[in-house]
Amino acid sequence: MQPLFDAVECGACNKVVPVHRSIIGAKGDRICTSCARPDVVDEPIIYCSTANTPPWITAIGFVHFDLLLGQVLDVLYPPLPLSVSQETEVSFLCFPDANHVADGDSIHDFVFAYNASECDASRMSVKRQSLAADKSPSSAPSPSSSPKRGFDSSSTELFCSTLFRQKRDSSIERGAQQKALVVMSRYPFPSVSHQILRIVCAELWDTPGSDPESTLKAVYDEICSWPPPLPTNTYRLTLMNRELSPYTTPIYTAAQLESLRWSEVNVNASRVAWRAQLVDALVASDATWTNVKRALVVFLGSAGCTTGLRNALEEIVASAVTPDTERVAMTSILRQILEVNSERSGGEHHGHEGGSTSSGALLHLFRRSTEPPLRPDIVCIQNEALEQLQERAHAIVSSPSLSRAECNVNGPRRGKHLFHELEFHHAMRPHLLKLWKLWELLIIGAPLAVISFDAPTVTAICFSLASLFAPLHFGGVLRPYLTINNREVDLFMTEQAPPSTIVGVTNPFFVRKCMKWPHFLCLSKEVDEPATHKMMPVDSEKREKQQFKLKNRMFCSRHYLVKTEKTVGEITQEVSNGRSSPSSKGSFVDLNPSSMEGNSMRQVRQHFLDLTEEFLAPLKIIIQTNLRRLRPFFVMKTDGGGCGDILSEDTLLRELSSFQGVMPYSSFKTRADMLSVYKDFLQTNAFRVWCGEQYEGIRREVLLGAMSLEEVLLMNPQPSTRHLVLQALQEQLDIVISRPIVDLTLMQKLSALCSSIPALRVQLSIS
Repeated sequence: MQPLFDAVECGACNKVVPVHRSIIGAKGDRICTSCARPDVVDEPIIYCSTANTPPWITAIGFVHFDLLLGQVLDVLYPPLPLSVSQETEVSFLCFPDANHVADGDSIHDFVFAYNASECDASRMSVKRQSLAADKSPSSAPSPSSSPKRGFDSSSTELFCSTLFRQKRDSSIERGAQQKALVVMSRYPFPSVSHQILRIVCAELWDTPGSDPESTLKAVYDEICSWPPPLPTNTYRLTLMNRELSPYTTPIYTAAQLESLRWSEVNVNASRVAWRAQLVDALVASDATWTNVKRALVVFLGSAGCTTGLRNALEEIVASAVTPDTERVAMTSILRQILEVNSERSGGEHHGHEGGSTSSGALLHLFRRSTEPPLRPDIVCIQNEALEQLQERAHAIVSSPSLSRAECNVNGPRRGKHLFHELEFHHAMRPHLLKLWKLWELLIIGAPLAVISFDAPTVTAICFSLASLFAPLHFGGVLRPYLTINNREVDLFMTEQAPPSTIVGVTNPFFVRKCMKWPHFLCLSKEVDEPATHKMMPVDSEKREKQQFKLKNRMFCSRHYLVKTEKTVGEITQEVSNGRSSPSSKGSFVDLNPSSMEGNSMRQVRQHFLDLTEEFLAPLKIIIQTNLRRLRPFFVMKTDGGGCGDILSEDTLLRELSSFQGVMPYSSFKTRADMLSVYKDFLQTNAFRVWCGEQYEGIRREVLLGAMSLEEVLLMNPQPSTRHLVLQALQEQLDIVISRPIVDLTLMQKLSALCSSIPALRVQLSIS
């Protein structure tokens, strides 16, 4: 085995480690100390909250119906700078699209997406301005501020729950009183949102003389005093002197919360990808203004560039007109990019664990080149940014308000996944035998339109379907409730349905619009069947087959490859006993754990969770094996893009076809069908998100297993490019600290590994 400087290759894991971190094995070869240790059970991830952790809810509002203006968002606290069109859209989403609701209350959920560039800062008030005044000619929006179409990474998507009330009132010209409460949140926790709505409804509408503005403000302030919601942690919360049901938060990662969205482009977009690429262009030894300008243009148009930073960079670019000012301009740009938008914490920097190697002892690991790998002016700026990052890390650890929680992703204490609290058994009862087909549609990223008789049912079904293939995170476009007033309607109702999309509607008008969709699910009540066949053209193929004239039908344009001969009786005996669904519509949440419906739902979910994990098991083994073998790439890659550029689709399919482990043969009709489903799955956004999670997990494992900065540097076998590892470690520390929920263990480890970087950079710049 040829040593590389003072490093050797482990005979067990092929990992390059320092000589003093290895021992002589039984066969006479060198084995790293990690392989020599007995197997250690994976410890749960320790997450902690910071000042950037969002509260349970983002805003709470009150919507009423005006006879002249329609739905109006009357009060919103805290005020969001929503434009008139954005307020109109969220107001219409709070009301049912068709009048299928009798007197009483109904609760449904939806996803509201708005673009910050369309917001109107002049409308930042709790009591919303009159829409009639906003629609005056003098306040008409300019052509440059016209609403944007499409999904983009700069949109903010909020999970919203609304309680709609209709009450007959002969004194009103319309004959009924209609109003709604809406809760907006970064977290998709429907059970908590529904309980908040019921308590606020009792306090605001059922209590005479209540003021909406003061009530909503008091509710929001009390919710902000709750402990921050950390993954897989159980909370006992109270609101308005009423105790909520104990709630255990689902499994979600810090990276998901940073962009917990259901838009395909948004999931793909990395907050720091373009930032990292621009920094690479600026710190390159052969950096020229032409190369930097090309990366700068891309960064200015990305979501990672804030408005203030964009204005500052544009001023610098405008002043760089001569070659003499190019270097000054590039240095100024780098300082703006790496600056930290937070107050510098006072006090001494905290001590570091491990990693005590001096910078002088590390210099021999870098091979000198014709040009220095680091310039003194660039080193100064990077070291300043690193110093601020370490001070922020110290402030997080020493904060008296720090809240920690163990995220148990694996093992018997594994928590629930997103939307697993929703009860969909009753509404899906006519289609329970088709759940395996729906699971296959979700795996291959096929578009699916769902139509139902009311908003609560269709939203519960859409969210439940999105969670049917957990632990995969639905990375497509999820719109569980659309109305004819949505600006996004034109994006969905096209000749070709967008891939990886789930859309829920209640208005039969959408049947004509969704006629070109390949997969359509229709749900109806026994006594209230939507006459969807009347909305279709006479020459429609679906009308000829009467797919929608019959109630509770599913139309799909796909030859299924998964076995569908199974019955729900194999999972639970509740349906096979011939029980009919109750006549009253439930709330789809807060099921009694001991009830028969609750047990049946949990058994069905557990079955499909096991089915998905069995499907992912071969891929997981192949990906993790390859990533551990290509260990140097983990340290240098910082954009969070996953492993798509390391493992191609052809490579994965080839290894799957020759995989010797356990394969999910029993779930598919033939082996060829199984490989065909794998091939379609590798092209979906759900796979890219999941692959990115695997990449992040292996990189975390590599960094936590490193005993010193020297060991991390030796992971890169090319000495002339090891200076890039220093930048990658700093970039990774910036990513971890900037997340709304911080991985405490990883942050402390990165801070310790970076402790020797400033002095080492200075030595490299003058060597």
